[in-house]
Amino acid sequence: MPYTANGGELLLAVDSSAPAGCIAYRAFPGDTDATCCEIKRLFVVPEHRGRNIAKNLVRAALERARLRGYEMACLDTDPETMPAAHRTYLSLGFVPYEPRNPVTGGGVLFLRKPLTS
Repeated sequence: MPYTANGGELLLAVDSSAPAGCIAYRAFPGDTDATCCEIKRLFVVPEHRGRNIAKNLVRAALERARLRGYEMACLDTDPETMPAAHRTYLSLGFVPYEPRNPVTGGGVLFLRKPLTS
């Protein structure tokens, strides 16, 4: 798996034994900073949206990444195509930063959050 084999995990939210959402994190690809992880694949099934599942998934991924020794979480998001995810990340303390990789187009923004206090 691209997440577990690369210092991360894929987390699944379940409601009444049915998948409700997911998120993943892994070591930041191609990065020499082993203390930074990348948050990927936040998704909540449409019928489960509006119930804080996304926020709880992000919190769980951040905590599990912190326990694995990561000190920073980074991600990219497009506020136009993923407005709810973008708002969720900002509400949890993610802040904009300069991209580590060249932007491939669109309105992609890069966010990060320290995992240590």
